Amino acid sequence: MHLLKATLLADGTVLVTPCTVEATELYDSQTDMFSRTGPMRRLGNINTATLLMDGTVLFVGNSDNDGCPGDAEVYDPKDR
Repeated sequence: MHLLKATLLADGTVLVTPCTVEATELYDSQTDMFSRTGPMRRLGNINTATLLMDGTVLFVGNSDNDGCPGDAEVYDPKDR
Protein backbone atom coordinates (compact mmCIF):
# COMPACT_ATOMS: atom_id res chain seq x y z
CA MET A 1 0.00 0.00 0.00
CA HIS A 2 1.34 3.42 -0.98
CA LEU A 3 0.52 6.45 1.13
CA LEU A 4 0.11 9.79 -0.58
CA LYS A 5 0.44 13.34 0.66
CA ALA A 6 -1.91 15.77 -1.07
CA THR A 7 -1.37 19.50 -0.65
CA LEU A 8 -3.76 22.10 -2.07
CA LEU A 9 -1.73 24.94 -3.62
CA ALA A 10 -2.77 28.58 -3.90
CA ASP A 11 -3.57 28.26 -7.62
CA GLY A 12 -6.07 25.45 -6.94
CA THR A 13 -3.88 22.60 -8.15
CA VAL A 14 -3.05 19.74 -5.79
CA LEU A 15 0.53 18.58 -5.25
CA VAL A 16 0.42 14.79 -4.89
CA THR A 17 3.48 13.13 -3.41
CA PRO A 18 3.98 9.45 -2.58
CA CYS A 19 5.65 8.72 0.75
CA THR A 20 8.54 7.16 -1.17
CA VAL A 21 9.33 9.93 -3.59
CA GLU A 22 9.66 8.51 -7.09
CA ALA A 23 7.96 11.55 -8.62
CA THR A 24 5.60 14.25 -7.51
CA GLU A 25 2.60 15.22 -9.61
CA LEU A 26 0.21 18.13 -9.87
CA TYR A 27 -3.50 17.50 -10.24
CA ASP A 28 -5.54 20.18 -11.98
CA SER A 29 -9.25 19.77 -11.24
CA GLN A 30 -10.20 22.16 -14.04
CA THR A 31 -8.71 19.85 -16.68
CA ASP A 32 -8.99 16.63 -14.59
CA MET A 33 -5.37 15.87 -15.49
CA PHE A 34 -2.14 15.05 -13.70
CA SER A 35 1.29 16.35 -14.72
CA ARG A 36 4.65 15.21 -13.34
CA THR A 37 6.85 17.67 -11.51
CA GLY A 38 9.80 15.31 -11.02
CA PRO A 39 11.41 13.59 -8.04
CA MET A 40 12.41 15.30 -4.83
CA ARG A 41 16.14 15.93 -4.60
CA ARG A 42 17.01 14.68 -1.13
CA LEU A 43 14.21 12.84 0.57
CA GLY A 44 13.75 9.11 0.57
CA ASN A 45 10.53 8.97 2.60
CA ILE A 46 8.16 11.84 3.29
CA ASN A 47 6.58 12.04 6.71
CA THR A 48 4.92 15.45 6.41
CA ALA A 49 3.99 17.96 3.69
CA THR A 50 3.11 21.43 4.99
CA LEU A 51 1.87 24.37 2.92
CA LEU A 52 3.70 27.50 4.06
CA MET A 53 2.34 31.05 3.99
CA ASP A 54 4.51 31.99 1.01
CA GLY A 55 2.92 29.22 -1.12
CA THR A 56 5.81 26.77 -0.94
CA VAL A 57 5.48 23.27 0.52
CA LEU A 58 7.85 22.03 3.21
CA PHE A 59 8.53 18.30 3.12
CA VAL A 60 10.17 16.61 6.10
CA GLY A 61 11.21 13.01 5.88
CA ASN A 62 13.38 10.28 7.22
CA SER A 63 14.76 7.51 5.03
CA ASP A 64 14.72 5.10 7.97
CA ASN A 65 11.16 6.13 8.88
CA ASP A 66 12.07 5.62 12.55
CA GLY A 67 10.66 8.86 13.96
CA CYS A 68 14.05 10.57 14.21
CA PRO A 69 14.65 13.91 12.51
CA GLY A 70 15.68 13.56 8.91
CA ASP A 71 15.94 15.76 5.87
CA ALA A 72 13.82 18.65 4.70
CA GLU A 73 13.11 20.01 1.26
CA VAL A 74 10.98 22.85 -0.07
CA TYR A 75 8.83 22.62 -3.19
CA ASP A 76 8.24 25.96 -4.88
CA PRO A 77 5.38 25.98 -7.42
CA LYS A 78 7.07 28.90 -9.20
CA ASP A 79 9.94 26.58 -10.17
CA ARG A 80 7.81 24.06 -12.05
